[in-house]
Amino acid sequence: MNFYCIYGIDAAGSAEKRQALRDAHLAYLQALNKQGKLFAAGPLCVSDTDNTFCRSMIIVSFDSLEAAQAWWDQEPYHCAGVYAETSIHRYIDAMPYC
Repeated sequence: MNFYCIYGIDAAGSAEKRQALRDAHLAYLQALNKQGKLFAAGPLCVSDTDNTFCRSMIIVSFDSLEAAQAWWDQEPYHCAGVYAETSIHRYIDAMPYC
């Protein structure tokens, strides 16, 4: 198993889509978590004082980049266009070495 970081930059005006699809998004993440494949997930905020979401980061565990991409291709926020841009990168967990 490899870790992959999925990074999404919100599209302009996507806050309403985020809110409308939040339950479906969380359910999709929870299903992955039950499989032991979700390492971390959450929105990124504009600043320390502004809690407006502007991006998202999800770290997942899959056998391959193709498997991670296939999972991401069905993710509710991604499918609805919440993100203007997304990318998936292999992530190496350095914590065991610290």
